[in-house]
Amino acid sequence: MKRGREPGSNSAREGSKPVLRAGKVAEPRRRGSWRLKLLLAIGSPLVVLGIIEVVLRIGGFGYSTDFFIRTRDGGAYTLNEQFRRQYYPGQRSVRGHPFKFGVEKGTNTVRIFVLGESAALGTPNPSFGFARMLGVMLRERYPERRFEVINAAMRGINSHIIRHIAHDCAKHQPDIAVVYAGNNEVVGFGAPDPGSPLVLQNLAVIQGRQVLRRTKLAQLVDAGAERLKRSMAAEQGMDYFRRQRLSFDDARRQCVYRNFRSNLEDICRSLTSAGCRVLLSTVPVNVVDFPPIGSLHRPFLSEAEKSEWERLYKEGARLEQAGQTSNAIVLYQRAAQIDDHFAELHFRIGRSLFALGQFEQGRLHYKLARDRDALQFRADSPINSGIRDVGKELGGHGVWLVDAEDRLGNSPLGVAGLPGNRLFLDHVHPRFDGDYTLACVFYEAITSILGDDLDGAAKARRPPLSRDECAAAIAFTGWDALEIDAAIAEMLSRPPFLDQLDHETRIKQLQSDLQAREAEYKARGLERELGIYRRAIERSPDDWELHYNFGVLLNTVGQHEAAIEHFRLVVKEFPDSAWCVFHLAETLVKARRFSEAEQQLRRILDVDPGFAPARDLLQPRAAGRRRVE
Repeated sequence: MKRGREPGSNSAREGSKPVLRAGKVAEPRRRGSWRLKLLLAIGSPLVVLGIIEVVLRIGGFGYSTDFFIRTRDGGAYTLNEQFRRQYYPGQRSVRGHPFKFGVEKGTNTVRIFVLGESAALGTPNPSFGFARMLGVMLRERYPERRFEVINAAMRGINSHIIRHIAHDCAKHQPDIAVVYAGNNEVVGFGAPDPGSPLVLQNLAVIQGRQVLRRTKLAQLVDAGAERLKRSMAAEQGMDYFRRQRLSFDDARRQCVYRNFRSNLEDICRSLTSAGCRVLLSTVPVNVVDFPPIGSLHRPFLSEAEKSEWERLYKEGARLEQAGQTSNAIVLYQRAAQIDDHFAELHFRIGRSLFALGQFEQGRLHYKLARDRDALQFRADSPINSGIRDVGKELGGHGVWLVDAEDRLGNSPLGVAGLPGNRLFLDHVHPRFDGDYTLACVFYEAITSILGDDLDGAAKARRPPLSRDECAAAIAFTGWDALEIDAAIAEMLSRPPFLDQLDHETRIKQLQSDLQAREAEYKARGLERELGIYRRAIERSPDDWELHYNFGVLLNTVGQHEAAIEHFRLVVKEFPDSAWCVFHLAETLVKARRFSEAEQQLRRILDVDPGFAPARDLLQPRAAGRRRVE
């Protein structure tokens, strides 16, 4: 009589064939049990994590990951200053600019969102950025309508995060959105590290990371690890940035460009599906007066080739400096025949060709210098090509392409068709004239799109404010320009800019210019500037940005008590903004009103215990300033 094998018998271990018993196969049952064990091994931790997530949410742990949050009275939305923590837990430099708009949108209101990074925000002072100018122009020229221009841009973000913000904007009855983005794609969230696997550049992987970053469990981990991360974080010195250089033809950069285009399409579609019209803008950058930040040789360059390349390059540089430009170009071009990857070489060729008036060839090399920058902190040709492609693809579906790159390059302030220092402070941030030009470009596009809704039967287009009218309306003074230039000079004196061509010479020139301008103001005072602010506030008493900047100016001239009153108006507008409250507290310290200052600082730390500026101000100061107590 045949006997079925028993579980655990030797014959089973030796691989004998399965024997039927009561119509069933024994071996599949064993495999099924392993599947169950595997499912339990994977599923049980997920269930536990899910339970923890639910408990944290029920318990009210953590912060909102939405870009907009309700104000205390519930009647308006404002910036969620905690939004950046889900992407950059320890980096307070990633931040937006305060705004407020009503939950209820009036029938006569045109709601405009500006989306982008630091250049769209208006760094280093958003009060003088194109978004602010655009709002002033529209309100001045069309006082019968109510315009809300909401600056939803942030420093240090890129299209992956802008996509998140755009989805939030779509929930708040947008009429128009200005999308001005593309500078941080190779260096921001989800950007590649040299040597990282290509799979990490898969858009689904990056978006999966974003979903995980929004969980309360991720916030719990961040809260527990933040102090450790601060102590172990690598210093972002030049060695760090040199390691982060990425060749222009690296496959990872091609992934970046594809992801950027996909994000742009998603941004546009999410907004247009909400009835919003989108102005999709190309992104101009400083090409003529800003050398590449990093350069790399082509791969597999032999030692002999590299030695000859360096000889030609150095001799070309010597001839260029000696004024023998034509001879320098010959040597540079011979070097390019050996290795044309090195971005700085193209910049030198472009500069030399421009010096000889050969602008067409010079523009080509200037653009190659930008595009082959191995530390790409600015929009390049593939980025702007992607913007143009998406604009054309979605044109007629609620998207209008605005070619700001072409407009600025060919403006009277451009240099032979390319933007330079007369339009930009550094690599990407416009100076006042650059922002004014952008504001005019977007003003013209918006008034054209709205058409009869604005002009009615008269059909008479109202021109934008002139440059001087715009400067007077937002109280832009020579002192403000000096403060902005000083902030930029300080930024450029740090990594990652130290390896740039002629960096030391450029910084010395900037500092010399700043010192001369400061000496001029010390000699004549700031009465003229104070008067400009007073007149602007008389015309627009409810403009909180005028009060904020006037408070800063009053502090500069030592009128701290007067400054306090202006900062109180700002805090009344944004009582939950840590930065607004901090500036009031800082001014109270200067006025030696220590008890009141401490109250404001404690108020900040109750909401945001990690707000280092407030914590530091509560401690004894190195300058001998009295402790706030």
